[in-house]
Amino acid sequence: MFKDLLKEHIGYVVAINPIEPEKLESCGLKSVGSEYFSVVTQKGLLVHVPYSKVLSVIENNEGGGVNIKASMFGNKKVRLVIYVEHMIIYKGATGFGFQLPF
Repeated sequence: MFKDLLKEHIGYVVAINPIEPEKLESCGLKSVGSEYFSVVTQKGLLVHVPYSKVLSVIENNEGGGVNIKASMFGNKKVRLVIYVEHMIIYKGATGFGFQLPF
C-alpha cells in the first residue's frame, strides 16, 4: 500500500496539501507509521495524515523528481506529490428540515 512507497522517501521533500485543500506545499516526510505518516511543514508544524485520507500519490516513473509549479517564478522538483482529502465546511448557508407525514 502507500506505506511501503512512502518508506522509501523518508527524509526527503514531498509536495502535499497538509493544511489547505487547494494548496500544495513542500514538506519534509518525517516518519511512516502503521496507521499514519507525518510531515513537517515549512512553518515547523508536524502534521499526521492517516492513510485513509490519501487520495493519490504521484511519483516519476523513472525514479527522478516530479516537477510541480511552485510559484509564478518557476517550477520545483520534489520526490512525491501527495494529495489528501480534507473536510470542507461551507460557511454562510443556513437551512432546516422537517418531516411531513403522508
